[in-house]
Amino acid sequence: ESTVGQLIAKHGVGWQVENGDVAGLRALLQGLQSDRASVAAAGRRARAVFEEHFDRPGQVRKVLALCGIST
Repeated sequence: ESTVGQLIAKHGVGWQVENGDVAGLRALLQGLQSDRASVAAAGRRARAVFEEHFDRPGQVRKVLALCGIST
């Protein structure tokens, strides 16, 4: 339910387990070890989401737009 958890779910940029779920974490890590393609794909999606929503130039453009300044 955290912001990070919501980003993970919305954009498919990673995986999460509940706090204290040792068995779940173990199973997740074992699964990811044998599915490198999914890990790489999630990494690409994470980079794209970062560049679209969180990079400095993008954030500056958003602030300028709020101030009525076009770039």
